[in-house]
Amino acid sequence: MWHIYWRFFGLTLHTRYARIRLIFTFQTRNIMRKQETTNTGFSLSYSSKQLSTKLYQCLLFACCISILLLSGCRRDDDTVVLVDQEEFSAMDRQIISDYLQNEIDNNASFTLLNPVSTSEIAAFYEYLDRNYQTLIRTDRVLNRDKLNWSIHILKDDEIKNTFITPGGAMYITTGMLKTIQTEHELVNILAHEISYADSDVLINKLKELYDGTVLFEIIAGKNPPELIKMAEGLQNIHYSESEVLDADSYAVDIICDFLYDPHGMRDFLYRVMETGEDLIWLKNRPSSNDRPILVEQSASGCGPGSTFESRYQMFVAKLP
Repeated sequence: MWHIYWRFFGLTLHTRYARIRLIFTFQTRNIMRKQETTNTGFSLSYSSKQLSTKLYQCLLFACCISILLLSGCRRDDDTVVLVDQEEFSAMDRQIISDYLQNEIDNNASFTLLNPVSTSEIAAFYEYLDRNYQTLIRTDRVLNRDKLNWSIHILKDDEIKNTFITPGGAMYITTGMLKTIQTEHELVNILAHEISYADSDVLINKLKELYDGTVLFEIIAGKNPPELIKMAEGLQNIHYSESEVLDADSYAVDIICDFLYDPHGMRDFLYRVMETGEDLIWLKNRPSSNDRPILVEQSASGCGPGSTFESRYQMFVAKLP
């Protein structure tokens, strides 16, 4: 991400990160004076009195081109922040995620279950995190070493939902955990959600919903007013049917390498359909009645496995 600061007739360019997306080089003799050099960026200063008319025009032209190429700028007083709109790096996603996670953790709309409030809850958190991190460490998760993956429980028995931030912080309600009946259902649902953060799906959803400039402000270290709305809105992100099916396939790819019955999502969907339970999680992930069949077909190449129902029931009983 570039910051361009205009100071009278001078121009200073520097990068926030070590990676540099665009560089313009000007060949001059004694015109360019190096001001400072750091490990994470550089700064060059030009005096309008020293620059020839031709070189000054070239410099302005290069600046205009950089703005056109990178687009997506946000002006605050005399500061222009430029970010490539077509790509959000893992570092960008993590910065956005950290801000969102802080909002969720301090928002009265969410009640986090304290992981150390009782020994029973601590044991369940350990069990849940162990399963989550095991899924993350598979080769299928491309950003396994680039994001700060974590899992958190929201105390809400009425709402049955789970959602994830762009940086891999997953939130799951006690209502959802009590609706799940087996460990093979649990890991399938977790793996399904992981896909949205591991791919570009979730970050692109946020860009569409809240305008890219809001995300750029967060990356630049600002705290835009839309941040609260964005954090609260994560639980209601709506995915398309094709995105849901891709996430199902992604989850099967992960589960297939373990000793689980690979049909956890299929079994969960069939059971919820039969009971008619009202799950926000399913409302935001619409699909046809063929979804369980499609999940089963994608798992056809996996071997047999176990549901680990008794183990899951033993741990979920520790929830308040």
